[in-house]
Amino acid sequence: MLRIAAARLLVSVAAAASFAAFLGPWWWQGELLASFRPHLAALALVCAVVCLLLWRPLPALGLVAVAALNVAPVVLAYRGAPAPAQAGAPTLRIAHQNAQGGFGGPVRILEHLQDDPTDVLVVLDPAPDWAVFLRDAAPVLGYELVLPTSGAADDRVLVLSRVPLLDVRAPQQAGLPPSAVEMTATLGQEPVRLLAVHTRNPLTPERWRLRNDQLHAIARWVEDQQDPTVVLGDLNDTKDTKSTRAVLGRGKHALVDTRPAERNGDNRPNPNPRYDPRNITWTHYYGKEDTYSRIDYLLISRGMAREWSRDETYVLALPNWSVASDHRPIVAGFIAEDK
Repeated sequence: MLRIAAARLLVSVAAAASFAAFLGPWWWQGELLASFRPHLAALALVCAVVCLLLWRPLPALGLVAVAALNVAPVVLAYRGAPAPAQAGAPTLRIAHQNAQGGFGGPVRILEHLQDDPTDVLVVLDPAPDWAVFLRDAAPVLGYELVLPTSGAADDRVLVLSRVPLLDVRAPQQAGLPPSAVEMTATLGQEPVRLLAVHTRNPLTPERWRLRNDQLHAIARWVEDQQDPTVVLGDLNDTKDTKSTRAVLGRGKHALVDTRPAERNGDNRPNPNPRYDPRNITWTHYYGKEDTYSRIDYLLISRGMAREWSRDETYVLALPNWSVASDHRPIVAGFIAEDK
């Protein structure tokens, strides 16, 4: 009887701790336990061996199941890298830079393009003299300065491209911010619709409401698209907010957050598999509060996710980048599937 009671106690404790870990979103103790899934799995296996030594095979089987329950989320966190691209497969690299607040930006941008070329770079809210400088200097690196053909975007938007772009214009969707541009690029033979935006900063209640309205307008724009879609820019909000979740969407219109991070060698998953890895993803420095946050995004439709290259997705981390802006550029790469 003592052996049976001990075996049942081991199974009950291990199972209770494991299931409690799934309650992390609603219970802080569960969130804490979720960080120890590898330890819970190891403990369950040790207890399974003990049960076998006590000739209790059924409790041992239950403990093995508990171990598997804890191992599965950890294994999923170690997502494998995408399959390598076939030689010669068409690629597309897209970058965004919020230039507001920068002084030495044009030169810094050209240095970045020279060292690490992208196919399309959207610059939002540059200083007035940027367009003149980049129009003259960009062709030296093989880039063309593309301006919207219609709408009121004027000098709020600059597009540098070394690939053909179609229908570059201010969006017609009602409610989008003035600093916005939409265009069509191609990945292989497939059209890709891009929307770049800079929403209103929410520093006052009125601006906060306007920012939220603009984010919901982005969601409506996404719902109207038929082609694979990329939404990039400064959303002026963090990820886990109601308005940003509205942009990320649900169902067939849901967008995937590419979450660009510094390419500094970080490659370990978060100990809590419910969370993103603890790599460095901040894109904006707010001097008044001395805080760093991720408010710039590259979001892609489900169709684009199949061709997304994680290895080519990052936030640019260079010494003294702040001379260009209080925001850091973000880049995402895509490789055409063999269809």
